[in-house]
Parts: sequence; structure tokens; C-alpha cells
Amino acid sequence: MTANSYIVPRVGVYSRSYTEALGFLFWFYLGIKPMVVFLFANDPAAGTLAANLLDAAFFSVIFLSLVMRIVLHRLGENEIHLPTAAKLLITFLAWSAISLLWTHADSLNSAAGYWGIIVLDIVIVLMLIRMSDLDQIGVRALQGLVLGTTLLAFLALAFVSKSGERLGDAELLHPNSIGNYVGVALLCNIYLITQVARRRRDQLFWMGCELIMVLALLRSMSKTSMVAIVLAGFVYLLRSNQSARRKWGVALLLAGALAVATPFVIDTLYHNQTKSEVETFSGRTQLWLETWDMIRDNPVVGYGFFSFRNYGPQIFSDIKLVHAHNEWLNLWFSLGLVGVVLAFLIYATYLRQMFRISKWPQSAPKAALAIALVSFTLVRGITEATNSLVYPMALMFLILLWTGERRMPFYRYEPVVARPVAPSHALRGSAGFRLEN
Repeated sequence: MTANSYIVPRVGVYSRSYTEALGFLFWFYLGIKPMVVFLFANDPAAGTLAANLLDAAFFSVIFLSLVMRIVLHRLGENEIHLPTAAKLLITFLAWSAISLLWTHADSLNSAAGYWGIIVLDIVIVLMLIRMSDLDQIGVRALQGLVLGTTLLAFLALAFVSKSGERLGDAELLHPNSIGNYVGVALLCNIYLITQVARRRRDQLFWMGCELIMVLALLRSMSKTSMVAIVLAGFVYLLRSNQSARRKWGVALLLAGALAVATPFVIDTLYHNQTKSEVETFSGRTQLWLETWDMIRDNPVVGYGFFSFRNYGPQIFSDIKLVHAHNEWLNLWFSLGLVGVVLAFLIYATYLRQMFRISKWPQSAPKAALAIALVSFTLVRGITEATNSLVYPMALMFLILLWTGERRMPFYRYEPVVARPVAPSHALRGSAGFRLEN
């Protein structure tokens, strides 16, 4: 195996090992997972249960595979190095678990279950990395995530889309959530197109996936996601290893597409929303003020993980708000100042790691992807939030380990068997010299 083929493995929907196939299927499932819940529209609790059972099934299969490898002594000797940001991520999850002791969520079981699924996905990522080559499993993960999200976007366009309305469902598959899923996958797909796919047909295949996801993003009318993907795309372009001429060409293409799309977006916004809602970020500014008033009453430890949906301010009579529509306010409300500091340190050490490894030519493309992903999530976090970090935590954990320092170099050396050196007189004899007595 050549050094280049190790750094950029051959792409295909197939996998060359059982572990790679499991990794691909797991990340494909994470991409399509929102649709699994949506299929149970009449019983959301059953949909959530079905999705959690699939998570548990993946964990069971991968855990048994790991145990079998340990028993058969086929695990290998590769060691996992946890970067500082990954350790802080684990600390963040530990603090989230501790906050369950005082959470204001109506159901402690639901809050603990949501936290458990986040941890379960990260443990699965860790086991997959332990059983396989890190570069190979990283590429398979991106392929699975992109294909799963592409299928999600296609099904949403085919069966959820309604004429004159935003793509998605207000209850189970919100348009803003579609924008988030698709935005993350679009950036990952750029890496596959530019760094992994070498054959023309592979590039065309991933470009087709890109087109489907772009259509879904535009139909979702997620304002923040569209702004975030444009800015993240420029960041990706600036950090990429492309020539200056190509960078300028792509930048002009993006600027032209933005100029064409902007009138359409503004026109749709003013038709679907009142003018006052547009000017106040759909009423979010009032929500932020009321959330801040509650934060000041309990600023240090917050109201507990998963608490906003049941205890946070509800300013709309027809919509139940499940988060504060701002990542930092939502973290402060749920996890207090401790959670905010931990999140800030995670993002800071994450960026420090990526800027450091971007100096190496072999890892610069991965660093460009990682910086673009965090740029997208930070911009989106201005007006959106989740019950943890806006950056998908399983993906962040994978990216951190994939780009982290390893004992092995970025390329693999073939083992060389040392041979004894022949005596000097034998070398001279073999070269045509005749030794005189």
C-alpha cells in the first residue's frame, strides 16, 4: 500500500472490512435518524423509542465485535489518543449528567435517556475507532453520514414538501432542523468530492448528493443555516489546499449564487412571516430577554440538563419552545456558567488543534473541513440551539480523534526486515574486485 493510498483511501460505497461496513451503516443511520422518528407521526413516543432501540442495536453489535476481537487477539496495538478538546467534551457530558440531580425537566427518565443516547453514540464511535484504521473509518463515517442525509433530504422533498410552505414538519421534522442536518452533510460532502473521490463517476455521484441536499436547504428556508453554510463555505475555501485561481473562481461562483438567491429568500420571508417577525428574528429577541431574566436567578449551575422545554419561557401561544434559540443562552439556562465555560473551552481547544495540524500538508484538508464545520455551527448557534452543543457531539468526537496526534505518522511504513551486512571483502568481490593474498 502506497503512502498516498493510505492518506486518501479509494472511495466506493463498498467497505473493505467488517468494521468499516459497521461504521458506514452506523453513520448512515445517524443521517437518516430524524426520518425514523417522523415515520411515527401519530405516536412520537413510539418513534423515539424505535430510534433509541436502533442505537442500542448498533451498540450491541459493535460491542460484541469488539469483545470477539479481544478474545481472538485480533484487536491490534493501535492506541487512542484523546486530545484536550475530547477530554473537555467528556467533562461537559459528565457535568450534564450531574445537573440531572436538580433538573427541572418534567420527566427525569426522558432527560436521562436523551443524555444516554448522546453518550452511547460517542462510545460507539470510540469502539469503531479502536477496531479499525482511523483514517479509513473517518472516510467511511463521512460517506455514511452524507448518504443518510441525502436520503433524508430526498424523502423530505418527495413526501413532506407542501406547495408554498417550508420543507418539513413543525412538530417532528422542523425546517430549521433540516437546514442543520443538510448544512453539516454538505460540508462533509465537499471533503469527499475534493479529497476522496478520484474517479470521475465517483465525483459525479457525490455531486448529485450535493445537489439534492442544496435543494432541501433552499426549500427549508432556514435563514440561519443558509447564511452559515455560505460563510462556512468561504472558510473552507480559504483553508483548502486549492490554487489561488481556483479559490477565486469558486468564490465568485458562491457570490453569484448568493446574489441570485437573496431576492428569492427575502421575498419568501415576507410572504410567510409578518414584517415584525423578520425584523426581530421571528420573535427571538423577546425570548432571549426573558431567558436572560431567568438565568440571572440561577446563574452558576443552571436549571439542569433538558430543562428548557418544561421550565423555560414560552412566549408563543401556538408553539412549544424546547430551547432558547441561542446556543449560549440555552447552555447557560440549562447548565449554568459552568456549562458555558466548558463549551467555550471545547470550541477554543478544538480550533487550536485544527490550526496546529493545518500546518502539515497531509492533514490540512481534514483541518479545513473541521474549521468549516465549527464555523457553520457557531453561526447557526446565534439563533438556534439543541439540548447539548449545536455541533453534533458524535461527529465532533470523531473529528477530534481523526485529526488528533497519533503515535503513528500520517502515512504507513511497510515493515522492513533488517538483513546482515556482508563483509567488506565479499562486497568488493561481488563488485568485480579480486582480492590478492
